[in-house]
Amino acid sequence: METHERGLAGSPMVEIKGVHKSFGARPILKDISLKVGVGETVVVIGPSGSGKTTLLRCVNMLEDFQKGDIRVNSQPVGYEIRGGTRTHRSEKQIALARADIGFVFQSFNLFPHMSVMRNVTVAPVRVKGVDRDVARENALRLLDRVGLREKADAYPANLSGGQQQRVAIARALALEPKLMLFDEVTSALDPELVEEVLAVMTELARDGMTMMVVTHEMQFARQVADRVVFMADGAIVEQGPADAIFGDPRSDRLQSFLRRYASAGSPALTN
Repeated sequence: METHERGLAGSPMVEIKGVHKSFGARPILKDISLKVGVGETVVVIGPSGSGKTTLLRCVNMLEDFQKGDIRVNSQPVGYEIRGGTRTHRSEKQIALARADIGFVFQSFNLFPHMSVMRNVTVAPVRVKGVDRDVARENALRLLDRVGLREKADAYPANLSGGQQQRVAIARALALEPKLMLFDEVTSALDPELVEEVLAVMTELARDGMTMMVVTHEMQFARQVADRVVFMADGAIVEQGPADAIFGDPRSDRLQSFLRRYASAGSPALTN
């Protein structure tokens, strides 16, 4: 499988500058700066507690951050500068920004009382005012894309974990986002179900969807990422093309992190 050759020419889809985030006195993100180009797949790896999930949640303003600036598609997320003062944007402005960002979580977060079809169509109809018939037609196309068209009338309780996660991806895509965020979307799945979800994500990357992916799936990172970002202790320690990160890690911290996966027999690190 070939990775994409996408760069940061022109305006980036995501621009993060000097972001700091603390919970009380405990720093979680320390001066994070990162750009993600249009159509680029950036995979964020690192030990538990390194700030990876918090970073994604800040990009979608599900978490507040105390300092710094985040822009998606050139629009400020959460805060803007007015008269030289950092000012919190209105909830309406934040909601409009979120409409361009799809977020798929570790837990599937499907509405249990709604069918698969309703789960995928409810947001386009309510948030964007899409005609119900148009939303349904689009949902069938997306369910086809994730291999679940025949499950349109099923309910989440009747689906496997992998199927639920694929429905969650279709639901996020239904709003036609410009950016997709994936937070450890395979970590709650049985091993035999992981591959079906990663296959959908791989196809999205091939099709040019801009993606930020937090994962412990090192083989996916090596094969699909345009760029890999390694975080530890709330900071970006190292980043670069997947071959460089996995084949020639520079920092002691990254070398130690990768050795743990190699000792566990990860095919991405032992081949």
